[in-house]
Amino acid sequence: MPRSKAALLVSLLGCTQPAPNLGEPEVEPLPAAEASSHGQRPNLGHASYGDDITELVRVQNQPGSEPQAPTRKGVVSPTPFRPRVTRTENGFEAAIPNSTRIPTPAIHSGRLVAGGINGREMYGLDALTGKTVWALNLSDDGPSEPACEDGICVFNTYSCTTFAVDAATGKHLWSWYLGSPQMATTVVSGGVVYASYPDYNGPAGYKFVLGAFALETGEPQWRRWLDGEVNSAPVAHDGHIYLASRMGTLYQFKAKDGAVESVLRNRIATPPVLTERGVLFGAEPLPPENNLLAAARPLFPALENRDVPPQPVEAKPRPLVAKHRLISIDKYGAVVARHHMTGRELWSARLEGVQAANVAEPLSYAGKSILLATSSGSVVRLEPESGSVSDTFQLSKSPLSSQPIAVDGWIYAGTQDGKLVGYDTGKVELTGWPMLGGTADRQGKVGD
Repeated sequence: MPRSKAALLVSLLGCTQPAPNLGEPEVEPLPAAEASSHGQRPNLGHASYGDDITELVRVQNQPGSEPQAPTRKGVVSPTPFRPRVTRTENGFEAAIPNSTRIPTPAIHSGRLVAGGINGREMYGLDALTGKTVWALNLSDDGPSEPACEDGICVFNTYSCTTFAVDAATGKHLWSWYLGSPQMATTVVSGGVVYASYPDYNGPAGYKFVLGAFALETGEPQWRRWLDGEVNSAPVAHDGHIYLASRMGTLYQFKAKDGAVESVLRNRIATPPVLTERGVLFGAEPLPPENNLLAAARPLFPALENRDVPPQPVEAKPRPLVAKHRLISIDKYGAVVARHHMTGRELWSARLEGVQAANVAEPLSYAGKSILLATSSGSVVRLEPESGSVSDTFQLSKSPLSSQPIAVDGWIYAGTQDGKLVGYDTGKVELTGWPMLGGTADRQGKVGD
């Protein structure tokens, strides 16, 4: 597999020299394709690894070939439905009408913004009491995790539409019917919304789109073809948009105009991970080479020319970045910390009687601590240096259904049975993670 000449590896601090005193023993970095994989976990690699198909994707997205702009808008109206709020010893529990699983909520402009799978409603609640401030009925069901910036919250619905509303009042600002289903969440960065959606009018093998829209007005900015559905969410940083498709392809676009900067087929299995050293990814291990088939190729030239369609990868959660560590859950349920540049395991914590919640991203970070959502309805607080447990907060009797957020000592998370829980830990240092991925650009990046 050739190395890319148009590398995605970016120095986020403008320096390619080793960072001083990371608090870890010096470890000789491993080659990108050979970093530690610990059992069946994906290999840790640098973003410059893979088959470079940048020029092909540029041709597919040249003027006149790019996806068409959306023309159909969504519909929003007031709803009489209200969450049923129950006071608890440590906060409140709000049962979201017509909903089952509750995605990760967001705190913005003094509102707790959330909806639920199967429901058509989106709510703005008082973050301390759970009382409804505004309630909206949407033209499509299944609102996703909000991304909020500059007083505006943007979210998809499972079946087709991206909406933008005023976080404080719930006023409908704009919406676009884009395509069904919209599985990846939206990203907001620099006053622009980035949303992915299916469009079956693309070239062969390219049936998904990444679109950019003005945050305040929804005006379409640009659109680019993708070879598959986006894994979880794109990531925005420093004028670039990074994403992993479910076909195992890593894309980098220029945020301003959608210019195709680099595209690598590298069997990427996680959303991109941004660190101060660059862009990392978890890759699905390559199958071993079939030596018999390799020897037979000269006898059967047709085998070389057969066009074998690429197969989707098995999507893996993106590791949490904390204290120069990549924190993830292994297949046995242990929380594992690895050095972010070498993949070297630093510690592994198997929590007695605790199982991570079955959600795409069960880990978040607040108060210089890791927060882990569990299947028993609790959030466990772990120290990133050692993996030791410092607190356990029992939010619900039901399994948690979303990544927990933390603001001013309060933890918020959804449950599998349609409830949104607010829990006052009394520990005000637990703050700084107000939405999925920590920020509207979904970086999940921690610098301290």
